[in-house]
Amino acid sequence: MVADPPVAKVVLNGKLPSGITGKDLIITLCGYFSKDEVLNHAVEFSGDGVQYLTIDQRLAIANMTTEWGALVDFFPCG
Repeated sequence: MVADPPVAKVVLNGKLPSGITGKDLIITLCGYFSKDEVLNHAVEFSGDGVQYLTIDQRLAIANMTTEWGALVDFFPCG
């Protein structure tokens, strides 16, 4: 049996400033937290800021999360 990966939770609050992209957000997160802190983790994005992210921003974040070292990432639905 395979064990579930540990979860790293990222809480987003508020709207991104004008001109800031999803790619900017994930690159900033990569700079604040080393690859070792999310390596082989599931990254959960939560908080009231998620509702302000566009689909394009979420896709950019999701695509780059694996480059950060995570196995998977997810956003809340609804």
